[in-house]
Parts: sequence; C-alpha cells; structure tokens
Amino acid sequence: LNFKNHKKHDIRANVYRFTVDLISLEFLISIMEDSRVKNVYFNPSIPPPGGAVDSISLRYKIYVEYKR
Repeated sequence: LNFKNHKKHDIRANVYRFTVDLISLEFLISIMEDSRVKNVYFNPSIPPPGGAVDSISLRYKIYVEYKR
C-alpha cells in the first residue's frame, strides 16, 4: 500500500492524514470499525514529480477523524 506521510491535519480537530498508493473498501471499512474513529474521508492525489511510473498514476490521501 506504500503507507506514508502520517501527520496531524488542521482541517478539523482530531483529524490525521496519510497517503497510500492503493485503497479498497475493506481497508476503509476496517478503519471505520475502530471504536475510536468518528469518520474517514479520502481523495485522489497526483504524486510529486518523479513519484510515479506513468503520468496517470494516482495515490490517495486518507483523512481519519477520531472521536474526542
């Protein structure tokens, strides 16, 4: 999955972001099933120059909002 760049995000309180090369519904559901997680968001993102094999490769930013 190439999990990387895990860090706090200021979009909302208690939100952390990380990037992956591939996602699946099973992966997202497994995060959502954790009792500490309030919500999960994701969006496609273009990798930085030299970060992909071809020009159409995407990676995904996953945002996890934790309960307070």
